[in-house]
Amino acid sequence: MHLLLRQSNDIHLYFTSLGLSLCPPIDRLLFYNHGKEETGSQQYWSDLSQTEKDEYRQRLCDLKNEYYQKLVEFVDHVLPLDYMIYEFFLNIKYAIKDYQLAIKDHIIDKNTEQLNITKKDDQ
Repeated sequence: MHLLLRQSNDIHLYFTSLGLSLCPPIDRLLFYNHGKEETGSQQYWSDLSQTEKDEYRQRLCDLKNEYYQKLVEFVDHVLPLDYMIYEFFLNIKYAIKDYQLAIKDHIIDKNTEQLNITKKDDQ
């Protein structure tokens, strides 16, 4: 694939056309700034109340959980061949890290906002 599609944007576009969902922002500040740009808001992150910041954190957490579910579905059921899975992990930035997070149970500690990861029990 990397011989046919030379630029990483083309490779990402190819996998997106197969059903790969877009990765959400990495933190709530980037999530807020993205929304702020779309709406044209002039309000700064520091101007938000703690309740509003917590709402952004929860919405981002929900988006990430949805993304992780879609990522597992994409890798496990949409990509037809082991070679395609290899190409996906080789060429899509952070795909392996996101996939490893997605196949584990994770809880965000509300005090530190750090991920506490525990391995899923085999079902």
